[in-house]
Amino acid sequence: MVKLPRRSCYALLARLSLERSCAGGGKARQNQGARADFHRKSLSSLAGFSLVALALAGGHSALAVELTTRLPAYRPKIGVERVYRVEIETSADSHGLTRAGEKSVRGEFTNSLTVLEPTLSGFKMRWRLTPKEPPPGQPSLTEIFRDRIQAFGADMIEVETDPRGAAKKIDNLDAMRKAVETRIEGLKSDDPAKERLQSLLPRLQPGSLFPMDVIAPAARLFAEAQTPEEREADLGMPQTANAEGHSNGASVPIKLTTRYDKDEAHGFVTFTSTKVFDSNALTEAWREVIDRETKELAARRPEASAETLAEYSRASLTITTTVRLSLDDGSATYAEEIVDNRIGPAFTRNVLRATRE
Repeated sequence: MVKLPRRSCYALLARLSLERSCAGGGKARQNQGARADFHRKSLSSLAGFSLVALALAGGHSALAVELTTRLPAYRPKIGVERVYRVEIETSADSHGLTRAGEKSVRGEFTNSLTVLEPTLSGFKMRWRLTPKEPPPGQPSLTEIFRDRIQAFGADMIEVETDPRGAAKKIDNLDAMRKAVETRIEGLKSDDPAKERLQSLLPRLQPGSLFPMDVIAPAARLFAEAQTPEEREADLGMPQTANAEGHSNGASVPIKLTTRYDKDEAHGFVTFTSTKVFDSNALTEAWREVIDRETKELAARRPEASAETLAEYSRASLTITTTVRLSLDDGSATYAEEIVDNRIGPAFTRNVLRATRE
């Protein structure tokens, strides 16, 4: 049934009333009884159409769009292993600054999550990483994953989290650091791997969460959307706020936009956030690097116009995150993060996707 706006319903009634009145007026020679009968029928018809109009007007409430939804609290199943297929892709373009040109490399692996037990302050979890072999002849990030696993001496990480699932402490961090130190001791002084491993040690000091970004990079995206308590969320209504971020040691204003959408049929709510860093502040934070690389670009490309060099003399950073939350237990079933970053002429895009299998 087509729903007419209330104004259209009333216009239809007026037109029908006018047509019936004109029809009656053309029969002036009819007797008084005929006129009375006509008016009774007209009033009866108008009453019937009035009921239809009121029903149509009242239909707004029956067909109203859902404006809010219940976000369930994060209540993961204890002892159940959840498996995620994780894809990472990095592309870069120096726009002539280097001879490398535009490059892209990707990797794929499996993350397994087991929530071991609830704690007074959240949960205790175990994450495990299993790299996937790339197609023959294709550049891949798989070797980086394998190298880090070998360096840490473990493909698994045990972590204590807050109620949202955000990591607070890595329980096996000391064992990872000792594994790296042991590998360094076993290498010759001129081995190039020794320097790489030594650079890892500052990131493995007490309190560090760096291994989480290696073993379970999507975990932070899950925790950003998961909520510790059940609450209401507005649907389809972008919410904006001002925030503060940091880049290259400087404070940079951020415009944050968030939104929730619901897919009742598939049983999830989608959380989307966009962080746009202030371009002027970001440019100033990277001014020294931008000026140096712009000069290098001008030397390499003397044909580059002043407009082109001016375009490559700025910085921008946008981070877009999408997470689907199960309406069953509030846990993330899918996460995606796209980071578009430009520092002078160098542009990079990093994409991270994690899908529950």
